[in-house]
Amino acid sequence: MKKITLFLILISLQQLLAKEPTLEETFAFIYKKIALQWTNNDGKIVKTTSFNSFPDQICTPNYEYTFLEEGDFPKWQEYQSTKINIKALDPSRVEIIEDSNSGEAFVYLHCKEDKECIKNIGGKRYYKKDNISTNNKVKDEYKYHSTRIDVLGGKKRNALKVKKAFIHLIKLCGGTPELF
Repeated sequence: MKKITLFLILISLQQLLAKEPTLEETFAFIYKKIALQWTNNDGKIVKTTSFNSFPDQICTPNYEYTFLEEGDFPKWQEYQSTKINIKALDPSRVEIIEDSNSGEAFVYLHCKEDKECIKNIGGKRYYKKDNISTNNKVKDEYKYHSTRIDVLGGKKRNALKVKKAFIHLIKLCGGTPELF
């Protein structure tokens, strides 16, 4: 009986001492899963996304995407850069939503108490019609209480991993769930 108890204690200690991914490792994992390029059937890039941060600002990264409409390349292009305050996100409200049309899975991040912790810090839209280009700067003070993150391949399995990594990242940055 003492051997069984000692064995269970050792297993419990081993689990307690299991190494959790660091802040940098967690960020790098997320970066690999969401720094993406989508191409059309002709091999042209139609969308790119990235997740960037300076080493001392991992808890306030930028999520950037560029979307290009197919056609006379580029017929229409949009660039957005969004700053996310990771600490202000609610780890209990990170969710996966699947698009009913495409079947793609996305990770959604929500701020605590629906406060605005996600801010558009810049962007541009370019339109090309009849060989005339228009360049419109997107207002850079839009604030949001949630955002969608595109995931590698749009597969639910990858989205589940990214969801788990974001929950861990939020906790490492000091984020906590809402009380009620």
